[in-house]
Amino acid sequence: MRVLWIAGLISFSLMAREPLAQRIDWAKARMGGQIHGGAGTLGIQTLLGRDAITGLNFMHYGPLSAKSSIGAHFHNDSEEMFLILDRDCEFTIDGHTALLPAPVGVPCQLRRSHAVYNPTDSPAAWVN
Repeated sequence: MRVLWIAGLISFSLMAREPLAQRIDWAKARMGGQIHGGAGTLGIQTLLGRDAITGLNFMHYGPLSAKSSIGAHFHNDSEEMFLILDRDCEFTIDGHTALLPAPVGVPCQLRRSHAVYNPTDSPAAWVN
């Protein structure tokens, strides 16, 4: 229920702003590597910062490069939600891995280990 409330709040907040499709720009994504000890590269563009919506830490978007990952990690003070928009990706939650078909959303609960891997030969568009 909390995830639905947050998704609704984000949708309402975004209606008053420039359309999301116009704000997303992979060219603006800051490319990095070794995110949480993962392999390959991940692009990050901040769509909403920490002060944009009460109770939301941030909203990022970017390309998860082919054969790249966000390494296993967890949070003690917040939950996280990953959305993979266009490629099938492998998610690992507490050591259990499954290939999930895109588009897919994966909620990551407080203090639960989570990771994502793009096994394809093309970048995967992701939001968290």
